Amino acid sequence: PYTSDIVPAAGQQGGPSFALKYKTRNACAMPDLTSDSVIITGGINTRKVVSRYDRQGYLQDLPQLVEGRFLHACGSYLRNNANQIMVVAGGWDGTQFLSSTEVLTTDSDTWTMSTPLPMAATGFKGVTVENVFYITGGWDSFSDRDDILRWEDAKQEWEMVGKMKIARSYHAVAVIEMEDEVMRFCE
Repeated sequence: PYTSDIVPAAGQQGGPSFALKYKTRNACAMPDLTSDSVIITGGINTRKVVSRYDRQGYLQDLPQLVEGRFLHACGSYLRNNANQIMVVAGGWDGTQFLSSTEVLTTDSDTWTMSTPLPMAATGFKGVTVENVFYITGGWDSFSDRDDILRWEDAKQEWEMVGKMKIARSYHAVAVIEMEDEVMRFCE
């Protein structure tokens, strides 16, 4: 089924919410930082489709991606002028691994191709931490990757900023706020 589930932040039981407009699989979701909605990009059946949903369901399609993709990374952040930036990178087009990066700003009606990733791969995961977008890991057709890349908004390019302790792909990432007392156990 191509449906959504709403899971309350307080931890109660989640449940089915609404049907998706498209048969969406292997897509990437990012928060819309300017509203209470989510943006879903790409997918195996929806490679160039970008759609916005809120708690009631489908809202609208946004401009299509330049290059169709699935199993990619995506994320969003705000510039100082409160303009939302959406980034889509890497993935698979059904024939080959992709290194391309596309960027859409809220004041634009088309995605723009930008500086590609340093490698073509799939299975990345993206996360925004303190308004900076990162991608981690990936699969380059030979092995899992341990890279941590940061999107440099001013330069419109990727910067290698670290390595994960264990290479991985098709994993999960999330922002978790911990108090200093807890963090001392993470060293």
